[in-house]
Amino acid sequence: MEREVFVLPDGDSFFASSVEFGALERHRESTPATFHERDGTTRPITVHFTVETAQVSFRLPCGSVREGMRGQLSTAGDIFFEVTILSVQATDEHLVVSGRARRTFDHEHDG
Repeated sequence: MEREVFVLPDGDSFFASSVEFGALERHRESTPATFHERDGTTRPITVHFTVETAQVSFRLPCGSVREGMRGQLSTAGDIFFEVTILSVQATDEHLVVSGRARRTFDHEHDG
């Protein structure tokens, strides 16, 4: 069985459950970069990539996170999102976490 995991920057990780995404948005972005050749020379290039953002909610163990924290959510399909936690609601059994998820993929460069 595949599991969804939320990992904090310090390496602490927690199993996540009931992961739901909403308001999915996708667009392309570009940024300048430097390409390093094997002979030590460099040249300017432009990197193009797809950015996907979404609202996300999931459950975590009590006491594991608080509002404003950031971490990485790995989904059952091995898709990784950087998440900023916007709200945390405690229940008797778990935390209900809501946040903003972002990932980049489909990187290409020209030049």
